[in-house]
Amino acid sequence: SLSAGDYSGLLPLIRGFNQICSGTQTSVSLPSLRVGSISTEILKEIKKIRKTGFTIAPEAGTKRLRNVINKDVTDEEYEETLTKLFTEGWKNVKLYFMIGLPTETMEDIDGLINMALLALKIGKRITGRRVNVNVGISAFIPKPHTPFQWTGQNDMKELRKKQDYIKNTFRKKGINYKGQYVENSLLEAVFSRGGKESALLLENAWKLGCRFDGWTEMFSFDKWMLAAEKTGLDLYEYASRSFEPEAEMPWNFIQTGVTEKFLRSEYKKALDEKVTPDCRNNCCGCGLECKDRETDKQKIDSQTIRQPNGQTDRRTDNNNKNVPAKMRVNFSKTGRMRYLSHNELMLSIFRALKRANIPITYSAGFHPHPKMSFGPALAAGVEGLNEYFDIGIPVIMSPSDFSDRLNAELPEGLKILSAALISKSERSLNDLFSSYEYEVTIDNSLENKINSFMGLESCLVERKNKTVDIRPMVEKADIKGSTLHLLLSDTDKVKVRLYEILEAMFEKEREEVQAIPVKRISLYGYNMNHVKLS
Repeated sequence: SLSAGDYSGLLPLIRGFNQICSGTQTSVSLPSLRVGSISTEILKEIKKIRKTGFTIAPEAGTKRLRNVINKDVTDEEYEETLTKLFTEGWKNVKLYFMIGLPTETMEDIDGLINMALLALKIGKRITGRRVNVNVGISAFIPKPHTPFQWTGQNDMKELRKKQDYIKNTFRKKGINYKGQYVENSLLEAVFSRGGKESALLLENAWKLGCRFDGWTEMFSFDKWMLAAEKTGLDLYEYASRSFEPEAEMPWNFIQTGVTEKFLRSEYKKALDEKVTPDCRNNCCGCGLECKDRETDKQKIDSQTIRQPNGQTDRRTDNNNKNVPAKMRVNFSKTGRMRYLSHNELMLSIFRALKRANIPITYSAGFHPHPKMSFGPALAAGVEGLNEYFDIGIPVIMSPSDFSDRLNAELPEGLKILSAALISKSERSLNDLFSSYEYEVTIDNSLENKINSFMGLESCLVERKNKTVDIRPMVEKADIKGSTLHLLLSDTDKVKVRLYEILEAMFEKEREEVQAIPVKRISLYGYNMNHVKLS
């Protein structure tokens, strides 16, 4: 939904959702909302479980420019929306704007900046503290079948100049900025209004190796420029080209129902800074013939929306003082699951717990989190045969039932090996472990390097702001066939980093080391004993 706030049944929907899901700590999060569509009642309902993030979309920095893009939002409505949000206890807000809009001037850019600064000011006045304001900036992309299909995109230099101006101003004011690369915006504009030649551009880019370009680390603008050269296109000129309203457009053969006459009329009104009212109340004559279809002004019968019953105000304290115990869980992470990062692993297990309908203890307050902690993190790509996590449970539950239910919901490669109820006062997993046993698959060429490393008295490596001697961390390095058995231990002040040690021992780069198969076999406490589940 572009604006969930326009849905007339939103408030009863959230109330009903809270009734059903509050016991599982499932919260409601709304997408980008139009200014003026947020009510105090909606905010009160959402925060009953958790204050999720809010994105407000003024889109342009001045009333004049908002009129141009037909967003009839006043400065007063914007201030009122922010006041409601901060009054109900929110400390974070995200604002969304576009730059490079038709007729935009630097006055509009300054207006955008002032709207973000106003959010800071209102937030501090109401909450008494500095609030977190995040601003997302996107470049305007002209689209077919819209009143701005005839306009060109701002050129890259102009967009970058505006981005830098906004970014530098926000940095000084403590506002978080997030913007899209102008190169990505350029390509969006090329394909948005592209003709047949854009298909050849895409094919040439693919032949040059362009893949997964939505990921920053995979995007190569140089390859796209080379593809454009092979196609005979000037990307800058192609994206910024403008058309006369009477021109034949590449997409004119597609019939959407909205007439070209209406779009031309809206284009003229936009340039005249005139707003077209909401067509739900007044037909604008766009060509869709809503009256002939008997759809004009029809409204949903409110009786068809099932109303929630009873009270839903369940601010969560979870009776944490009465939680009987924690469950300590021994699990393995193998196969494809070895590629999960630590955060992805935690999320996978948490979701499996929810699917298994296993009750979980949450922290108190407006931002409840599951009381769940893991042992020392496994590096992505490393298998773990004996890993651990602790989870608070608010009810007595047999360890075998816990394991069976959770195993039924875990993906292949994650498996619960055993579980045991432990006291809440039991030492945390990170405090418990200090030594780690690994099996590393190696080839014969590494044997001499391993022996040389073990013969060193010290091996210094650079970490952020300090130099660390990693040699004392390697207590054992036994080679049996093609397997290296490693026993690594933390020192008094420094924690083990597996890949850091393997890089030094094998004299290889990080990418080469990460490709080597590694398993973590066991975790040991300070007395070199395995953790036992009683």
